[in-house]
Amino acid sequence: MQPELLPGGGRHRSLRDGAEGEIGLRSFLEEGGFGAFTTSSSQKARLEVHPLGIGGKDDPVRLVFTADPGPALVVAMSDMRDRFRLVANVVENVDAPDLPRLPVGRAVWKPAPDFATSAACWLTAGAAHHTVMTTAVGLEVFRDFAEIARTELVVIDEGTTVRGFQQELRWNQAYFRLAQGL
Repeated sequence: MQPELLPGGGRHRSLRDGAEGEIGLRSFLEEGGFGAFTTSSSQKARLEVHPLGIGGKDDPVRLVFTADPGPALVVAMSDMRDRFRLVANVVENVDAPDLPRLPVGRAVWKPAPDFATSAACWLTAGAAHHTVMTTAVGLEVFRDFAEIARTELVVIDEGTTVRGFQQELRWNQAYFRLAQGL
């Protein structure tokens, strides 16, 4: 452990604050019977303090881990001004290289159907840059959520083409406008 994190060290309070936040979140999830909480089965998450370098704020405590290789789903919710849109991309997590200068939760993935198509569709959909990645929850759960929440869901997967995706977005927009008048 870094000496500044030990009791009496300059960053000990930051470490305690971060640990208290993690314990609170974990307790909330466990008490609610929720099954999701960070990281992989092959490594343990670590709390680390790293310089922030922007904003003139104290260096934050960060939860650092790397996702295991395997199938996953990346999802973002975007505010389209007149409605919300969920964008989901089917991905395959791959072995991540050593990333010592990226002290956060991290994953490296190969998006379906390929990088160029995935990126073009993601941008066309106006998908947000803050995402959630899951290896435990499948696409059907997001389909159900979108249905219950009456929220648009578009999926980028092995069968996606840019042209077809653009057409789907146009049809979704038309449906949204028509459904408002019904």
